[in-house]
Amino acid sequence: MSRNFKQKTVRVYADEALLIEKLCDALSTPDTKVEMSTLLVTAAVEEATLLGFTPAVPTGDPAVATRPPEWKYDAPERKDESYGEQLSVTAHPLELAAVEQAAAWANVKLQRFFMGSVLRFAAKRKAADPNNPKLKSIKVPPRFTK
Repeated sequence: MSRNFKQKTVRVYADEALLIEKLCDALSTPDTKVEMSTLLVTAAVEEATLLGFTPAVPTGDPAVATRPPEWKYDAPERKDESYGEQLSVTAHPLELAAVEQAAAWANVKLQRFFMGSVLRFAAKRKAADPNNPKLKSIKVPPRFTK
């Protein structure tokens, strides 16, 4: 019997892990808690979709003519020893295939695509919900707000 999910490890700095935790808390409600893995996958699938890579067309939708010339939201390059935290991301293979294709197109490592996507997601959610005090308190580098 095969599993209906895959796990990937995303290595992040401790401050990035804290930002993800705060974002999960800001997006959670009394009835539902947003998990870190779910947030990372949701953000990465959204970015992949904006680039034309979807679970339906993971190799890239030829109908997407507005793909930008580059993806400018990747996290900075780091040395392996600089990572402080490891997050286990659980994703459905359909979602993961689209995200992997988008990361390859963007010419960034998968973990950088996940981190850049979540920072972009945070910036967009802050703009969409300016009255959420928890979102307001989250600092996102300015380049992710453009």
